[in-house]
Amino acid sequence: MRLSIATVSLLLATGCHTTAEQPARAKEPTQVIKPDQDGVQRARILAGGYFFKPSHIVVKVNTPVEIWRAGKAAWCRTIS
Repeated sequence: MRLSIATVSLLLATGCHTTAEQPARAKEPTQVIKPDQDGVQRARILAGGYFFKPSHIVVKVNTPVEIWRAGKAAWCRTIS
């Protein structure tokens, strides 16, 4: 039993590492949404199969937010 635990530990230790060949992804800056003249915060987000751009938005609390999604099928949602 000790041999199998040692083998599993070794496999986990060698399989869980990063290499210099895989560069780290650059962090996308946070988008801060400011209210328009009518008080609604509007955000436009590009959505793909596996991503959202921007991936992080910041909105003011207790203020309506309108989110526009651009991509294959565009839609809009208002959150009050």
